[in-house]
Amino acid sequence: MPEFDDEDWHELLAELRLIVIGAGFADWDSNMVRALQEESEQEDRLVMGWDAARGAFFDYAKGFRSFLSVRSARNLARLRRDFSDLVAGDHGGGVLLADPSGELSVSLLEGQSSDALIAEIDAFVHALLEDDGYFDGPEFSV
Repeated sequence: MPEFDDEDWHELLAELRLIVIGAGFADWDSNMVRALQEESEQEDRLVMGWDAARGAFFDYAKGFRSFLSVRSARNLARLRRDFSDLVAGDHGGGVLLADPSGELSVSLLEGQSSDALIAEIDAFVHALLEDDGYFDGPEFSV
């Protein structure tokens, strides 16, 4: 892996944030950045020799990937299967969330999966580390 200084890690985090915000997750980004800032204020980040900037980058990448895994194709298929056994209705057994007036409803399990964005985040981190296995651990299986 190339040697980067704090400034390099901050620039890489900025690039990753652009991917996240560009994908429409600005709220997630602002909440994660706030959490990272609070964490760095509470403790001096030296974990396994990682400095604060490097740790923030990887915490951000891991957090976003975990967030996306909820809507992975595999997880959505499992949820649809589980909910179809529990909920049946005029809308084909889907799961709808309605506003109090009943006029607006949103399907919780329809729409695109997050697999393409997960692959983009994986490729970004793998290219950075020149390593094919960063997200291969069981904690990242979707």
